[in-house]
Amino acid sequence: MKNTYKIIYLVFILTIFFGNALADDSTEKSENSKMIVKKPSVAMTRTARGGKMGELYINSPVEVLKEEGDWLMVNIKTWVKKADLANEVKRNTNTSSKIIMPSKELVLDSYSTRIVKEGLPEKRVYLTLKLKNNTKVRVQDWEALLVATVKDEVVFRESLSDDNKVIEPGKTIEVNFYWEPSEKPFSYLENASPKDTLLKLYKVKLNQ
Repeated sequence: MKNTYKIIYLVFILTIFFGNALADDSTEKSENSKMIVKKPSVAMTRTARGGKMGELYINSPVEVLKEEGDWLMVNIKTWVKKADLANEVKRNTNTSSKIIMPSKELVLDSYSTRIVKEGLPEKRVYLTLKLKNNTKVRVQDWEALLVATVKDEVVFRESLSDDNKVIEPGKTIEVNFYWEPSEKPFSYLENASPKDTLLKLYKVKLNQ
């Protein structure tokens, strides 16, 4: 009987020890989910790898909710003035408001990307655009805003211009651009797929 009591007592002690250890581990994980911003400012995006929608500044406290590769979904607690907020579902019904539409004069038919490393200190992303001139006059040079979206979410915007190739009326040509590794939108274009990423031209200015 004495041995039986000893075994019961030992099991009781081990249960308390491991229970406390598990409790401490849970607390540690909970504490690790609370972090702070370590850079002067970081971009906030609606989705992982999504377009910028705001900034968080250094020492801002955040709570980690979810991890997706190199990205963390975080929750922040802060105070703002009530007058500065609006319901997200509210839409502007004023039909007189100007809606920016993609260009119909200079149209992006398709695009492709390739990574080039040979002979260069660092790799580059080359972007090839197939552009069609839908006007009735030749285009000498042009400039536009290139907008890339994934599932209606803007992933980057980039100003482009070209004066090296004349585009005849109704004709399609190829134009090449490249970015250095330190430049945007390199980080996204490196893994971009034409199947998932939609590119369009906005705010086009033509010199005919």
